[in-house]
Amino acid sequence: MAKKKKQQGALSIGTAALPVTYHLAFWGLALLFIFPPFFRGLFFATEQQKALFGALLVLAVAWHYRFRQGRTRPWGHVMDWLVLAFPLVYVLAAFRAVNSGLAVDEIVKTLLYFIVYFLVITLVRGALDVRRLLQIIYLTGVGVALAGLATATGIIHIKDGFLEGRIYGTFQYGNALASYLIVIALTGFYLWQSSHGRDTAQLLRLSSRSALPGWLAGLNPYHFFYVLTNMLVLITLFGTRSNGGIMVFAVILLLYFWGVPAAYRVAALYHVAGLLPVALLVGLKFTALAVANQFDRAWLWVFAAAFYALAWQVLYNYGLKLGLWEKLSRRQVYLLAVGAGLVLLAAGVFAWQFQANQQFHDRVIALLKVRNVLERFAFHEAAQEMFQQRPLLGWGGGGWQECYRTFQNYGYISTQVHGHFFQVAVEAGALGAGVFLAIWVVFFWLAHRCYYGTSDAGRRLLVWTLALAVLGVGLHAWLDFDLSLSAHAIVLWAMWGMMRALAVPAEAGVATGQGKPEGSWRLRPLLWYGGLAMIVVLLLGTGCLITAEKAARQATSAARTGQGAVALQQMQKAAAYNPFRAEFHINLSKLYLQKGDQQAALAEGQRALQCSQYASLPRANLTNVYFEMGDYAQAVSYARQAVQQGSLQNQWYELLGRTCFAAGTNLLIKGQREKSAAYLRQAAAVPEMIKQRLARVTEEEMKLWIQEKLQETSAVQLSAGAAHCLLGEYALAEGKLKPLLQNQELKGEAALWLAVAAQKQGRVQEAQQLLQQAQSAVPELAKGFQFFVSAVPVK
Repeated sequence: MAKKKKQQGALSIGTAALPVTYHLAFWGLALLFIFPPFFRGLFFATEQQKALFGALLVLAVAWHYRFRQGRTRPWGHVMDWLVLAFPLVYVLAAFRAVNSGLAVDEIVKTLLYFIVYFLVITLVRGALDVRRLLQIIYLTGVGVALAGLATATGIIHIKDGFLEGRIYGTFQYGNALASYLIVIALTGFYLWQSSHGRDTAQLLRLSSRSALPGWLAGLNPYHFFYVLTNMLVLITLFGTRSNGGIMVFAVILLLYFWGVPAAYRVAALYHVAGLLPVALLVGLKFTALAVANQFDRAWLWVFAAAFYALAWQVLYNYGLKLGLWEKLSRRQVYLLAVGAGLVLLAAGVFAWQFQANQQFHDRVIALLKVRNVLERFAFHEAAQEMFQQRPLLGWGGGGWQECYRTFQNYGYISTQVHGHFFQVAVEAGALGAGVFLAIWVVFFWLAHRCYYGTSDAGRRLLVWTLALAVLGVGLHAWLDFDLSLSAHAIVLWAMWGMMRALAVPAEAGVATGQGKPEGSWRLRPLLWYGGLAMIVVLLLGTGCLITAEKAARQATSAARTGQGAVALQQMQKAAAYNPFRAEFHINLSKLYLQKGDQQAALAEGQRALQCSQYASLPRANLTNVYFEMGDYAQAVSYARQAVQQGSLQNQWYELLGRTCFAAGTNLLIKGQREKSAAYLRQAAAVPEMIKQRLARVTEEEMKLWIQEKLQETSAVQLSAGAAHCLLGEYALAEGKLKPLLQNQELKGEAALWLAVAAQKQGRVQEAQQLLQQAQSAVPELAKGFQFFVSAVPVK
């Protein structure tokens, strides 16, 4: 009898009147799916903070709804505890983080994801709610796809939305967009499948079908809508030209056809196999025409594909009317699957050759075979080395971004590991990686339970769709940083919550406010108020972060317009509201230095170094502060530390050379010739430091190095050449400085030191000619010509 009552209660979940708080929380959750993709994929901290603030407001409403329904236990399954443990591990890792500001940013992100998960398991009461959420996610994805097509053809402007013939869209990164659209495409396939049996009369909620013509009343508008939007999503997916994304999609499709319930298999084959070849060809053709600025022709191809999709649907409906699809035997279905596979293979081979720009095609293949794969191996090798040094709790959130330049073997720029599992291991150590992997294991365990725990084909299709969507994200995230874009991660955490809600639904009586509430014990009010208090604390903390970012932007704007006092005031506010961000302290240090308050500048510089322990920038700032204070030893020491932490970046060698030379000349002017010579020799030795560092880079790594390569730059040549001149090493000086006479920015200084060298060697006429060049370019510096001539050589 108890079981029977429980089942009867379960039937009432979908029909019970829901309170306003439920609807507010549900549509608040919906906004967390809708807005993030259109704000640069929610990749940057400023947008993530605002999203967290909004999510906390929605959480407060959902918390109230949950307790009013008698559901006082916040977590009731191992999946819930694991998802909660993930941000808690990042909080724990933050105490040893090498960059406190980035660690706070990661806590913001992981907390946002947990809230999304918690909202899903709180608000989803069954498969119908899951479908509603999937529809919201899908429609948002369609908007993202259209935005990508629009920016490729100049209809709208999205910064970095279309680069090198690839659609990057609102995510501003093609691979992440491809991974996101794989989820959207699978969701679209499910929505198309699950809309069978619906018609116009149902859509319009007509009491009598006779109010419409027979053909219209029986028409399924959902099928036509989804076939059209699925085509647009697929075109954009292939328009990203993401090699990894398309390979993952191919694997997922094979699994999709293998596991789709038999009742839906024929329809799935017809729908997907019919759309994919055309979408593949049109996606490649569209981007090629967009590169050639033939926008009208590009859209003509899209419209043709849309017309084809609608015609394909009409043909499917005709087969339904004739009962054709139900008459197919299992053998015929398998033959159809083989035929569809051959068609897709042929389309892929044809598309592989169908490139408007052969040079671009060859370059993409070369990158696929060599650089992209090997570069990711280099990232992962550095990540493994970092993990070995801090195996338990890692380097804290943002640890890779802070430290990777110290561990890289050749020069590359990548603030993300390009492998989210590796990134979690670096940032949160074995504890964080273990929790993260456990979440995936439990998710697929729940998917297995849900799939084999029911004979309902529709429910199986839903579970299979969620499982493959999550698997697709995981496979691609193994070699890329898709999940660093919070818009994508939010969808992943939401799907985790959907599967958990399907596998472990809320008790019916509790969900409708009937029966004995969960946790009818004395501590229930304490948990209620404690939860609200925590939300308030998090709101205040997030508000401080948002205020700090706003103040920092205002300070930057004021500094650009020459309002030094306003800039200082706003930057002080930013550093006060968010004392963890090193950049705020660095900027504040610079403002104090401009004001002449050297002690305050030094104090802020030291705080910046405490917040960012491995980066070169705080050390470069302290170099400037100590130099202005006249402490040349400390200035050079921090410049050397900057080189050590970023030994493959030219700018730090330039800083070291410039600092050593300036210290040497200042001491020479003060008459401290011995100390001056010591610093000048250090400036002259910088080119040799560069050679020694380059010697450690292998030939294979040099081939992968496509960013600005480490070299003896013009600025380094100037410092070294001038130092050689003052040390009396004239031949070495001329070898460094003469090429700089062709440099418009540095030729004045180079001419001055060449004039000194020529004068000391008795070439007076040449020295005068060079001095004239120096006087026209750097008149103030040229005034010291006679002094330097008399002071050289410095020993």
